[in-house]
Amino acid sequence: MKAIIVEIRKDKAALLSDDGCIVRVKNRNYTIGQEVDMTMKNKLSFSKITALVAACMMVFLGGSAYAYYTPTAYVSLDVNPSIEFSVNRFDRVLSVKGVNDDGSEILAEVELANLKNKNIEEAITLTVNEIAQAGSLNGSGNGIVIATAAKDKEKAAELATDLETAANDACEKNNVEKVANAEAVGLERVTEARELGVTPGKLNLVEKLIASAEDPTAIDQTEWLAKPVKDIMAQTNENKELERAHVAEEAKNNTNATAVKEETAGSETIIKTEKIDNSKPNIENKGKGN
Repeated sequence: MKAIIVEIRKDKAALLSDDGCIVRVKNRNYTIGQEVDMTMKNKLSFSKITALVAACMMVFLGGSAYAYYTPTAYVSLDVNPSIEFSVNRFDRVLSVKGVNDDGSEILAEVELANLKNKNIEEAITLTVNEIAQAGSLNGSGNGIVIATAAKDKEKAAELATDLETAANDACEKNNVEKVANAEAVGLERVTEARELGVTPGKLNLVEKLIASAEDPTAIDQTEWLAKPVKDIMAQTNENKELERAHVAEEAKNNTNATAVKEETAGSETIIKTEKIDNSKPNIENKGKGN
């Protein structure tokens, strides 16, 4: 039987097993969240201890058991498989679910039980390995979108950076071009995405597609939320290319030329235009030929 280290006090450690049993053992350099094997010889069941002993054990545990099993962050991963992880304050996976059928299939292959209580970086690595081996990252234009959400915005941003690195490292080891992009979102985006039956990352991606379209009202959000990440990215890039071409054409036709500038903000490319007033004299050429 497996148990999780939920409290450490100097030379003692407290474990919680899958069936709710508590064990107090000698601390052998354990860490919070570490998974250990339990034997029947060491197991102490609530049904076999007095109320007084049970109370003492809960005092020893304090709020650690509650803290361990309380999610403080959420992570979503999308390719076409869409998967969501709930994570505790120790960066350990509490639960994981497939948000769509492809996501459920991938989790069946990676074995859901093997992801629980693992560090989220390790869980992301194992999941990306499985997705790569399934061939979902083959071909050009594929991408992995990761979104992190937490009450602590700095924590969410830090987690996004770490998970993007972990996913790209996994891609490299599977001979796949580094294609992962992670960003932090607000907790309200998690709720909004769940109401639509998708992940926060995919909802963000489709909203960027809509913003890039010449006519945003022509984009059916529901239709695009059902498409793979690579299709959404491809259409967004196509829209941006059309915008560049449109701006360049306008520049040629305008009396006052238009300069096209591209600025990068994080992972986004922003297209800006700037009017150049040709009615003003060219200072560099002023006086030449006199």
